[in-house]
Amino acid sequence: MFSGSTGDVPTTDLPVADPRANGLVFSSSDGSLEKPIHIQSLKDTSAPVIKSLWLRLFELIILYFCVGAIAFGLESAAGNRFSQRWEFYTINACLFLVLAFPGFVFRYLKHHHG
Repeated sequence: MFSGSTGDVPTTDLPVADPRANGLVFSSSDGSLEKPIHIQSLKDTSAPVIKSLWLRLFELIILYFCVGAIAFGLESAAGNRFSQRWEFYTINACLFLVLAFPGFVFRYLKHHHG
């Protein structure tokens, strides 16, 4: 099982993870680095995925309802659930947009110098 042992450090013919490598790379006993083929094919496609405005708005609406469902569940679990009118949901939607604004600034307005 061990081959080419020198001194107290045994080497194996089995691949081991190499901490020097970037990503998932395996090192064999001869010191060569190799990436699995399926990992190489995923990394080599360098075209960034650009989402459309409609998809981003759809994600925002879905997340608004997910957060609302979590809040509804927490309020129901606490005991007394209060009925809300349209004003409550309108204010919550505006607050959701205000709290999402820092992410918008970071994503679109802040220029990354590289």
